[in-house]
Amino acid sequence: MSVTRRHFLRYLALAGALFTGCRPVPPLRVSTHPFPPYDLVRLGSELTAAPLRWIPVTSASEQRRLLRFAQADAGLLTLDEALRERALGTPLVVVALIDISRGTDMLLARPGWTTPERLAQARIAVEPTGVGALTYAFACAQLGLTPDWTRRVLLPPAAHASAWEAGTIDAAITFEPFAYELRQRGAIKVFDSSRMPAVILDVIVAREEALAEHGNTIAALNAAWFAGLAHWQQYPEEAAHRLAALLRVAPQEVAPLFAGIELMDCAANRRQLRQAVEKACALIVPVLNEAGLGPLPPDATIPVREDWLPC
Repeated sequence: MSVTRRHFLRYLALAGALFTGCRPVPPLRVSTHPFPPYDLVRLGSELTAAPLRWIPVTSASEQRRLLRFAQADAGLLTLDEALRERALGTPLVVVALIDISRGTDMLLARPGWTTPERLAQARIAVEPTGVGALTYAFACAQLGLTPDWTRRVLLPPAAHASAWEAGTIDAAITFEPFAYELRQRGAIKVFDSSRMPAVILDVIVAREEALAEHGNTIAALNAAWFAGLAHWQQYPEEAAHRLAALLRVAPQEVAPLFAGIELMDCAANRRQLRQAVEKACALIVPVLNEAGLGPLPPDATIPVREDWLPC
């Protein structure tokens, strides 16, 4: 999605207007973990000086715990993680769509382990979360394999590189920037999410009480995402240098990390947010239940609120 300079300036101005005034606005506590578009939200919050207190952690599971125990007011999560957490009783609401995975989630394997026959016997690292289960399930379907949830090596993506070096895994379900580390070690892509329906969505979620208590700051968080996206599209070299420190790569290596990710601007959110979430939930639920990541009722869903979109 393209964002004009006019839109970029509008997001900056809007985010500033949302939290200026007589009464001090307490910072909104926002959890995040390593993923290029999430860091683009953080960049946008710097550009707009949004009153946010970032809580960086290493995994979606840690984010969920923070949200569950009200140690974070909002977070950046995949839809499947938000859906599972909502099913546990955490009052999460989707307030914006960040992106749709169109190839960034993938199955990588060592040379010699890329055929279906070899992968059927492989030690495949899978994060014990919904997005890992979704990618693994659809990869198995494409490769003609039956998912074997009992044989998987349950590891978060941040631990895949060390397990690869130690020789304890033969393949991994991963995503950027962790996939980059494995490719640098010789991993070969066997499957990616461009061959899946649109079920891996990254979203901004907030606890219901935060919507009532921090409505303007929720709007500023959304505006930060759109400002970060606009900055990335209008000033890619500058944005790459600023993102490189967060992603821990060289500036020239930043752009490839966004390959396979459809970034969703405000207009796309207005058109697709509610419909995309509803369709994805219907496809996600049976996969999560089969993987033992439920139980979820067949009609499980998560509320969507468009009130804080700045367009």
